[in-house]
Amino acid sequence: MKRSIFLLLFFIVFFGCKSDNDLKKYEITKYVEVDENFQYSKDMLRFDKKKYKPTITFRYDNDTLSSVVVYKSEGGISYNILELKKDSLLMEMYEISEVKKAKISKNIFYDDKKEYPITEQRKDSVFCLLKGNLLFVKLLD
Repeated sequence: MKRSIFLLLFFIVFFGCKSDNDLKKYEITKYVEVDENFQYSKDMLRFDKKKYKPTITFRYDNDTLSSVVVYKSEGGISYNILELKKDSLLMEMYEISEVKKAKISKNIFYDDKKEYPITEQRKDSVFCLLKGNLLFVKLLD
């Protein structure tokens, strides 16, 4: 009986404690820093006392691209996966990956083979600030 309890606890601790958080359903929005007086659209974001405008949002479900939003002055233009597959130039121009592995480990966000230091982490969101660019990751499930 003691051995069974010990084995049960061992498996719970060993398999239940993961240091990495592999993301399955999430959005990644890329922002660029702009001047305080810059007017672009209603999609502007304030972070760490600075102003940022969005450039693109990628949505992934189970590591597979499901949609993209490209931001222009009139707002976001949405593309679903079928539209994106027909437009290889758009995919190439924005360096869009159809399959992506992303995870959060300690204070680093891993986007395929790229690493971004996490500046701030909230309940379902991660902010990565790097050289005037802001990466906003929102966990969806």
